[in-house]
Parts: sequence; structure tokens; C-alpha cells
Amino acid sequence: MFKNNFARVEKILYLRKGFKPKWAWKRVFFKTFSLPKGINKHILISGESGSGKSNATKMLLKYLSDKGASFILFDPHDEYIDLPSATNANIYDASVIGTDMFALDGMSIKEKSIELTELFRKVFRLGEVQSNTLYKLISYTYNLFAERGKVPSISSILYSISVFKKHASKGELAILNSLEKRFMLASELGSKSVDISKLLNEKSIFALSSLHTSEAQAIYIEGFLRKLYSYMLSNKHVGELYIVIDEVEKLGQSSILARLANEGRKYGIGIIAIAQHAKSVEKSIRGNASTVLAFYQREPEELNYVANMIAGGNELDRFIEIKKELRKLKQGYAIALTTSGVELVKFGLFEGREDASYYLFKLAKEPISEEKLFARLSMFDKEEIMKSINMLVSKGLLGSYALYATQYKGRYYMIKQRNSIEHDIMVHLISMHLKKLGIGNKVYNTSYGPDIIARIGKRRIAIEYETGRKSEDETLAMLERRKERFDKVIIVTSVAGAFSKIKGAEGIKVFSANEFFEKEPSIIFS
Repeated sequence: MFKNNFARVEKILYLRKGFKPKWAWKRVFFKTFSLPKGINKHILISGESGSGKSNATKMLLKYLSDKGASFILFDPHDEYIDLPSATNANIYDASVIGTDMFALDGMSIKEKSIELTELFRKVFRLGEVQSNTLYKLISYTYNLFAERGKVPSISSILYSISVFKKHASKGELAILNSLEKRFMLASELGSKSVDISKLLNEKSIFALSSLHTSEAQAIYIEGFLRKLYSYMLSNKHVGELYIVIDEVEKLGQSSILARLANEGRKYGIGIIAIAQHAKSVEKSIRGNASTVLAFYQREPEELNYVANMIAGGNELDRFIEIKKELRKLKQGYAIALTTSGVELVKFGLFEGREDASYYLFKLAKEPISEEKLFARLSMFDKEEIMKSINMLVSKGLLGSYALYATQYKGRYYMIKQRNSIEHDIMVHLISMHLKKLGIGNKVYNTSYGPDIIARIGKRRIAIEYETGRKSEDETLAMLERRKERFDKVIIVTSVAGAFSKIKGAEGIKVFSANEFFEKEPSIIFS
């Protein structure tokens, strides 16, 4: 019934004798619900949990996709992972894929520091003193990383906080501890950057469920939208693009979304805002939405607000009629306000199936062998899995590395990369191997510490995996710094016969990957 039309009109509101508004069944033909042309493309969808908002959004996006539109959807609870099967959308995990919100994008360090301070101030609800301290932290971090020719990140802010804490007074320490706790919440944000310009002609879903707090999700969305806004201003036309935000109320007031709603129309951007309570949505979205879909609502204040918004006042008792209908809506039914009037709309049932790429993000955050990957994704056929793998590889989001000469031989995949794919897969395999041997260890894999810190008794041992891309002198200098803080330093390498200088250095042992995995721990750690 709904193959061609995603929704149909069940009733319309019109004036009968005496100019009293009444709902009436369409007698001969059902009118197909359609989106208005012109004015703007913004859509507001509200209603209680379970009323049918997500299903209607899927039907709506399928309809828009069939007409050639692109969309970027932010999904807080993995409710849309069946949408790719109907729209050919790509799914990205927000804990892996980000937008590099710290990139300057043509701004000065001062301008960018102010912008980011304002973003974090709003999301974290910071006071004046906390905001001033945060501005100093961000500026310091930018200048520190500028010397190295690098762009900072959330983890860089946490590092700067640790530096500031060493010289802080008691009062300053309390502020820094407060900021540290908040930034720890945001540390889950993906570090692998996606190119905004490449998303504009695609359908994309960003799964936010792995960001476990509403603050982290809000920072992710705000950072993403700011990058999109900057791109929009530097380009005359973005294209037929919809930004879809479920639980949009978490962005609060004064979001960058307001600017996109006000200015996006001339660039081809539409906003689809989904919320349990329309009243909590940014005023600019409410005011600019040319289509409002109101699902079942029972909360009295929200019920009155939505009924009044749709009726446009109580002229001719329209408010009373709409409020009555809102109170008795069944699941899947909504009252639609468009430029053509007020209609009672029934949405079809969306039928889709889950996508392999969603599970790839979940499974490949740490190295996973090809054999195990196919076994874990047995619900999909091999062709579907390889299609998702090839898509992620082509976008530079998924890497693979093959081992040939060790007990862990085979092809491995990994999606959350910090360095080269070889380096990161090997670091995690070394850690896994040590745990099998009963040796406690932790992967650090940062520029501030070793790849792995292992503990044997009271001894702390630094383990580095080297691909041979650094010069031997650079590697030796790094290892000498490690020796100052650790009882022993071990280097594992895939390069046969490498590091001749290092092999003779006191307190440092060098092993090939095959040797490390085959030898007894007593030999390696002696």
C-alpha cells in the first residue's frame, strides 16, 4: 500500500456550516501527503516515545532519497540501522569517526579558541571563571601543538589540564579538576576525521550510541554542524541536503543549528528536527519549519503548546479541535501542518534490515581476524560483508594488515587507527598475547608514552612496536627517554635485521614479531 507513497491523509480539517472546524473522512480518494515546495525545507517532528516518530522519519527519508536528496542523520540510540537497506546510506560510528573540530579552518588561534570555548561553555553549562580558565587551556594547547605542526584534540586538552594542575593554586585546582571530569566525558569522540564535502552527495548515518553521555553527543553534533556551517559559507550551494537530528532538544538554545535553519535554505539545506517536546526545540527551528508533524502527546503543557502552534490560535475553535485529535492519536498517526493546511496523516510501516557496516565499526575497534569477522557476521552473506569492507576501506576508515610468520598469522582488520594500520594492529596483538600469558598490561599508543606498559611484579616495562619508518637514531633517542621512567624497555619490529645500534644498548631488548610471540616470557623479560 505504501510502496509509492510514504504516507496518506486520513482526515482533513475544514470549515462546515457555521464556520465551525471539523475533521472529515475523505470520501472518494485518499489524498497523498506531500511536502511543501518553496519557503523552506525544514521539518519539525514531535511526540512521545513510541508514538511513531522514528518510523515516520525513516519513511520520510526513504521518500526524499528516492527523489534524489542526500541526508546526514545523527542517531542517538541505533534506531536507524535498518535505513541503509532502503536508501543505500553509509553508517559511521561516532566514537571512531569525527570531523576534526579543532582544525582552524582559516581562523586565527585566538578566534578558534573563542569559538571552542563558547561551544564547551554551552554544552557543559560553565560559569564565567570556568570559561576563562578553559579559554587559557585551549589557547595554550593550540600554541603548544602549533610548534609541532599538529592540530590538537580532546585528549590534548586533557594533557594541558595535567600541565596546568602542576602549578595551580587550591582554587585553580578545583576548577581544573571540574573541567577534567567534563572533558573525560567527551574523550570518546572519534579521532578519525571524515571529509564534510564528500558527505554532501551521499546518505550518511552517524551512530552516537557509543558516546555514552548526552554531553558527548551534543559536542559531537555541535562540532559537526559548525564544520558544515563553515563549509556552507565558503560555497555558494551545498545541494539537496537534509540534516536530521533525533533528540534535537539535547542541543538546547543558541545552537549553531539556529544559524543553519535561518540561512541554510539558500544553500539547499533543510533541517529535520525530531524531539519528544516541541517546546524545548530551538526557537528558530520551530519558527522556520514549513512542515510540522505532531504525534501523540499527553503532557498537558506540551499538548497545549503543540495544539496552539498548529492551530495558530483559537480562531473558530481550531485549537480545541486539534487538541482533541492530538489526545487520541494512535501509533503511526500524526497531525501535519503544511502550507496547504492541517491534515491527519497515517504513515506506512518502514521495512528494512540491518547493515553490516554498523557491526564492522563495533567489531573492528580492536584488531579482528578475517576468519573471526566473518563468523561474527554470519547473519550477512559474504558479498554484503565485503561490500561494507570495501566501502570503509575506500573512505580510508578501515585498514587491514596480514601476518604471515607468527602464530597469529592471517589478515586482520581495524577501524580505530592512531598511527599506521600495521603499527596499531601489532600493538593490540602484542597486548593480547601478553594477557594470554598472564602478564598485566595496558595499551597507551600515544606520543606522550610507550605503546604498551606491562607489569611483572614491581617492574614496569615499556614495549614499543617499530615499523622501521623512523630513523635508528630517532628511535634510540626515544628509547633512552623511556629508560629514564621504566625498569626495562623492549622493542618489537617487523623489519628483519633492523636496529643494529639499538641491540647493543644497555637496558633495551630487540625482538622480531615472530620471536616475541614464540619465545618464553622468562627470556623476553629477563
